[in-house]
Amino acid sequence: MDHYEVIESSLIYIENNLDQSLTLESVANTFNMSKYYFHRLFSAMMGCSLNNYILSRRLNASLPFIQTDHLPLTDIAYMLNFGTQSSFNRAFKRQYGIAPSSLRVKNLNILQSPVPSVVKRPIKNINGDIVTDFTLTELKSIRLSGIAFEVDLATDDYKTKIRSHSNKTSC
Repeated sequence: MDHYEVIESSLIYIENNLDQSLTLESVANTFNMSKYYFHRLFSAMMGCSLNNYILSRRLNASLPFIQTDHLPLTDIAYMLNFGTQSSFNRAFKRQYGIAPSSLRVKNLNILQSPVPSVVKRPIKNINGDIVTDFTLTELKSIRLSGIAFEVDLATDDYKTKIRSHSNKTSC
């Protein structure tokens, strides 16, 4: 099994076992890899640690339970293997900007995010050497507009120059 397949399989394994105790060691052992090597590979491809990824996927899995079921939040926290309801509440608010109880009361709808797909792309280390040929990337579309110009902070009156550019009409 190559690196691409290991990470793709690990994502599926994690998604199917969110209710279990998932540790770096247990996931690495599932794929017969050293936990240190698996951690470096996973972090390089995902751009986050395994623990952060598992936490975000558990929070993602909690959304339908909060929005549709009438299970107590404590049961949801324990069902998805959070230690306590307060740790679940803190993590949920950190990720989504709203407490799970507020989400339920206000009847808001947050969409679940799908499992990220594996995209081939070279990853280089600090020396510029390619260390792996794969990474996971999820890009969200954004609209960005603006202007760019140079200002010499020592001699130019940069505030006047910025204001004059901001007053111009755009297309």
